[in-house]
Amino acid sequence: MIGDVLASTVICEALKKRHPNSTIDYLVNTNTLPVIKENPFFDNIIEFKQEYRDDKKKFYAFLKSLKKANYDIAIDAYGKLESNLITQFSGAKRRISYHKWYTYFLYSKTIKRVSKPITTASTSIENRLRLVFEEGKIESNIIKPKIFLTEQEKENAKTFLTNHGITFDRPVLMISVLGSEKRKTLPFEYMAEVIDKIVTTCDAQLLFNYIPNQEEDAKKIYNLTQPKTQKHIFFDVFGKSLRDFISLLSHCDALIGNEGGAVNMAKALGTPTFTIFSPWIIKNNWNMFDDDKKYTSVHLSDFLPELFTDKDTKELKKASLNLYTYFKPQLFLNKMEAFLQKNIPETYLKNKNAITSSLSLQREKVTAIIPTFNEEHNIRGVLESVSFADEIMVVDSYSTDKTVEIAREYTDFIVQREFDYPSFQKNWAIPQANNEWIILVDADERVTPSLRDEILEILKNPGVNDTVGYWIKRMNHFMGQRIHYSGWRNDKVIRLFHRDKCRYDKKHVHEEIETDGKLGILKEKFYHNTYVTLDRHFAKLNKYATWQAEDYNDKTGRLTPYHFILKPFWGFFKHYIIQQGFRDGFVGLTIGYIQGYTVFMRYVKLWLLRRNLK
Repeated sequence: MIGDVLASTVICEALKKRHPNSTIDYLVNTNTLPVIKENPFFDNIIEFKQEYRDDKKKFYAFLKSLKKANYDIAIDAYGKLESNLITQFSGAKRRISYHKWYTYFLYSKTIKRVSKPITTASTSIENRLRLVFEEGKIESNIIKPKIFLTEQEKENAKTFLTNHGITFDRPVLMISVLGSEKRKTLPFEYMAEVIDKIVTTCDAQLLFNYIPNQEEDAKKIYNLTQPKTQKHIFFDVFGKSLRDFISLLSHCDALIGNEGGAVNMAKALGTPTFTIFSPWIIKNNWNMFDDDKKYTSVHLSDFLPELFTDKDTKELKKASLNLYTYFKPQLFLNKMEAFLQKNIPETYLKNKNAITSSLSLQREKVTAIIPTFNEEHNIRGVLESVSFADEIMVVDSYSTDKTVEIAREYTDFIVQREFDYPSFQKNWAIPQANNEWIILVDADERVTPSLRDEILEILKNPGVNDTVGYWIKRMNHFMGQRIHYSGWRNDKVIRLFHRDKCRYDKKHVHEEIETDGKLGILKEKFYHNTYVTLDRHFAKLNKYATWQAEDYNDKTGRLTPYHFILKPFWGFFKHYIIQQGFRDGFVGLTIGYIQGYTVFMRYVKLWLLRRNLK
């Protein structure tokens, strides 16, 4: 594959620097030749043709021809049957490859792959360099893959772009709209949403990266974008060959899209990249030189790591299409927007005042408060979504995972308190904020870019007509599905409010804010993913049932079958039938059942509470 061949050029460069007088031959598949053309770090290219795979006699003749070169060293960076045979027929006394159960018999030296990178180079680069350097020398000998173009190729590409209406007084972005297969491609409607966001963020000209047999799918994504977005897309401007594509890419200000060969080629050209990884690809293997500035990447595991617990690559590959349904753009659009701000000239950024107004004196400053306990799977995403805030306060309940460690990457304002009840925790934190206005966000919520912009606009005059707080609606997701009914349709919470004029009531669960003034309501919504895993969700419901029992103790009379049978049934019936949960399909049925179960457990807990008290 292109990425493998490009990454393995670092072996050639390392050898050339270590043995400058050596002759290096590089054996690659025919279709990858364009990415290594003009590379000065090997002397000869040996082409492995498709006919060698199709015809055993031709493959055998090819193997015999290798002996004539009289090689001293053969390095097998591929580690498959074909390369095993090629290495053996090379005649080299020193044969080096990766460790497998059988490679001890085939190679004079085997190297164990390391699963965790020690630098930003990624394991794909570091493990290849282990084939050349001793372990202790890897960090000091990191090499980046490189692509070399002639000046004539660059000039031809520039002329081609100009002739097709591309101007170089505005940014040019390459969009990797499709992966090499469906399991490496963000769902089309999600990709269209990403492209729409790019256009609303910056005034750029967009090129689509696709090959001729992908044109139909690329057109589907184009048709899913907004009409105003389509005016920015030059759909018919693409490279007719791989070398043409590379030449066009060299004139782009950035590449955004699916992980794959295009991303690796962009990095080899020094072009900034925002990479969207497939759920089944291990990010550490291929997030080469990520620095969250020039090179940024996102993986579903960054936001929902619990979906990947105890699953190997084979399992993830089978489940990739289902996992993609969880990878909604709302999870990472803020991060993509930050990438564009860092790599696109300010002149071409739209709504720049809204994006950067957190530094402006023309609005009220705001503190973001985030309550946490063992939220390492959520904390990074929510912190990135509130990066616009002037102050970020993490209120932690002595997490035992990496929550606090990750939070320190974003803020120094971390306070800890032993958790008792949600309302008590929040009321303890609110007075500690240094700004008068608060945006309180739970770890499983995200402030979407559109909500952020509305909040920043509101903060220019937040207390108009004695308004002391604002309702914010929520887009609720459960089990990977947006919930439109099931009693969650009009879900809203007071989360933007004045520090000194609002406090939570003393309920143990489902706490509400008590205000000293009027309330407004925002148009935009939180992104809210209530589902982690069923086990954790039921554990949460069990805890809530205990708290509700305490709240209900004083206002509930003698417990009867009405509480244990009719009320749970009504809980199910209300959500599933009256509030049309059936329209949310199986997930709606699950929600209805859970609502009934929660009511039942509330009264079981109350019965136990009274029995213990008695």
